[in-house]
Amino acid sequence: MVMMNNKIVGLIFLSSLSLLTAQETNQSEVAIQHFMEGEFLLDQGNYAMAVLEFQEALEADPNGATIHISIADAFRRLGKLKRAEKHLKIAIELDPTDSEGFEMLGLLYMLEKRFDLAKLQFLELMKLDPENSDYPYSLGDIYRLSNQWNDAIDYYLLSYQLNTISTNALEQALQIALNIRQLIKAEEICELLIKEHPNDVKIHETYRDISIFNHHPEKALTAIDGLMNILGRSVDLLLQKSSIYQQNTDYHSALTLLDQAFVIDSMSQNIYQQYVSLFIDMEDYDQAIKYNNKLISLFPNDPKGFLNSAIVSLTNKEPKKATEILINNIDLLDGNFTAYYILGSAYNQLKEYDNAEQFLLKALRIHPTSRNTKHTLAMIWDSIHKWEKSDSLYLELIRTDSTDAQAMNNYAYSLSEREEMLPMALEHSMKAVQLSPNSAPYLDTLGWIYYKMGKHGEAIIYIEKSIELDSTNSLVIEHLGDILMDAHETAKAINAYKQALKLDSDNQTLKTKILSK
Repeated sequence: MVMMNNKIVGLIFLSSLSLLTAQETNQSEVAIQHFMEGEFLLDQGNYAMAVLEFQEALEADPNGATIHISIADAFRRLGKLKRAEKHLKIAIELDPTDSEGFEMLGLLYMLEKRFDLAKLQFLELMKLDPENSDYPYSLGDIYRLSNQWNDAIDYYLLSYQLNTISTNALEQALQIALNIRQLIKAEEICELLIKEHPNDVKIHETYRDISIFNHHPEKALTAIDGLMNILGRSVDLLLQKSSIYQQNTDYHSALTLLDQAFVIDSMSQNIYQQYVSLFIDMEDYDQAIKYNNKLISLFPNDPKGFLNSAIVSLTNKEPKKATEILINNIDLLDGNFTAYYILGSAYNQLKEYDNAEQFLLKALRIHPTSRNTKHTLAMIWDSIHKWEKSDSLYLELIRTDSTDAQAMNNYAYSLSEREEMLPMALEHSMKAVQLSPNSAPYLDTLGWIYYKMGKHGEAIIYIEKSIELDSTNSLVIEHLGDILMDAHETAKAINAYKQALKLDSDNQTLKTKILSK
């Protein structure tokens, strides 16, 4: 069967809608003849000659919308976009129900980066054919190119809803959601993609990673189960599931999966490492040490075993032992950030501030953006009265994270102890409490600043709130005693000192305060 060009069919159809005079019939035939010749030349890539033929056709039939679209196409291919735009607008005016004119004009505007005008054309196309998935997809492209990310995602998803066979729209939406950190939306899109491509490993992995970041452990476990269905059970996947259960304190499930992994590979370094980590979290330090000793025995040149030993020692409040373990193996740990950070923390607990400062500075040279290291170093500088350095570091922490309540609180408390810039200290302390209203130490700091400013009523309110949240901190209770004593409530102050002394029986300062009254 011979097929005719749709444009030609349309042209013939339009010409036959009414009875024509002989002259009109002749003009129509002339238009069709030139139009067909123009289409042939257009297909051959001879755009300039095609334009001439289409112009002849328009002279014979100036109201042929199809001819205007074809000559616009030729002008577009010649790079004469203004002329193309002019003819497309005429075509749309002549036949506002012809989708081809809107579509070509929309694509032309996209080429010129006139995105607002391009949107209008495709919105009209959606009105003409609301079930056509190509039009919302094109709108998704337009919004993406104009950096309107959320709208782009919405239109790509609409395109997918209209045509679930094609998942290109979902893939585009997912990529944008990942790029702009819309991870909840990305997670939802992954779920749609998995339904369409249940055996796609990459999608399952992306879904797993996003779900872990979003703190959706059940979804992450579902993703790993999907990977197991595709790839089979492996040590890596079992360890991933075990880790998720561990992070969510389901230690029984975590241990069961570790045991399953151990059956597959009893010599895996990663399995031993995860056993140690799990038993530390379970506070079963004997088991942690048992597996860690085996780890060191099997892999004596790997620093993880010695780091684990130091962490267990710190957890057991044995900072001296932690430093000995790491220093004895310092050659193996040279350049290891974690080793330097643990040493800095351990020496800080031992009040060996020079050593603590030395190792924390080494840690920062390896990871200059480590906030935990900066926090610890700032507290050390504060303790040894290097206030210019500690203040600078606290202010840097606050400047780079406006939600760092710990930095705000510690800086405020340091200022209050020095009785310097108390209004600034109050401002930082109030912000810290606003960020963490149920933090006993932060409430104590705020009360202590009010006390230093001579506002005893406010001071007592916040110190008592702190004690309600944590009645085991002797320093906070001592603060309450100091404030009550200054407010001439001697009996209450003595009672507070005695309560604090029960918690810190070797505190000579408390004993002196009690005996002096």
